[in-house]
Amino acid sequence: MFVAGNFLAAVAAILNIVLRIYSYCVLAAVIVSWVAPRSVHPAIIFLRSITEPIFYRIRRALPFLYQSGIDFTPIVVFFGIGLVRMFVVSTLYQAAARLQ
Repeated sequence: MFVAGNFLAAVAAILNIVLRIYSYCVLAAVIVSWVAPRSVHPAIIFLRSITEPIFYRIRRALPFLYQSGIDFTPIVVFFGIGLVRMFVVSTLYQAAARLQ
């Protein structure tokens, strides 16, 4: 059973890293939207291409988050990432520990 435990621990670690990197991307997208909102730099286009699909879905589901030119959607994304990291990742780590 230690193989399954090690596999779950690896999945939890990779998921934790991916979520942390994505939260940095969201933070960078927020900063770029303040500094250079109309930039066409390839790095900024890539950043928007990985964050805007999530932002769009949240804006469509919760339209009240965009009020008077202020977008609160990234805050919801940060809360969602935190929830997944606290619940799913920690649950995977605990399940891995029980299987080892």
